[in-house]
Amino acid sequence: MDWKLFAQLFVTFIVAALGWWAAHALSARRDLANKRRKLRVSYLFEAYRRLEGAANPSDPKSKRTQLESAVADIQLLGSPSQVKMASEFAKAISGSGQAHLDSLLADLRQSLRSELELEPVDEKNHISPVRRQNLNGGRTRQEKKSALSLFSPAFRLKPCALPYRL
Repeated sequence: MDWKLFAQLFVTFIVAALGWWAAHALSARRDLANKRRKLRVSYLFEAYRRLEGAANPSDPKSKRTQLESAVADIQLLGSPSQVKMASEFAKAISGSGQAHLDSLLADLRQSLRSELELEPVDEKNHISPVRRQNLNGGRTRQEKKSALSLFSPAFRLKPCALPYRL
């Protein structure tokens, strides 16, 4: 048997096996990162939609589960600053029954746009959705300014225990 030929074949086999293993490991890592990114973006996008939809409800109690779910998703998958803002929002709701969503929604919007590799949007150009009840003048000016001002004391979220039980 020719040992020189055997050594060349053996080295070729080892290099090919190591190359396959490295390509597989890097591909698996990339696929896992893509799945995590896709999951994070989809959950935060839905949380953004639920928060935006619950901002001016006609019946606040009907939006309670949407708010709880959105806050839970943000606390699970949001950035540290988003988690802090969501916690502050939950504490404000539980304390006074009122809270502003502007900063949290703006941060979520900018984060999602950067994840999707979209150009940043200037905040002063953003238009919030107009609700029919606002067009009809069903609320006072103060109620329109404060997001979630219709929450009664019976509809208060507990600040740190998700899911909230009332």
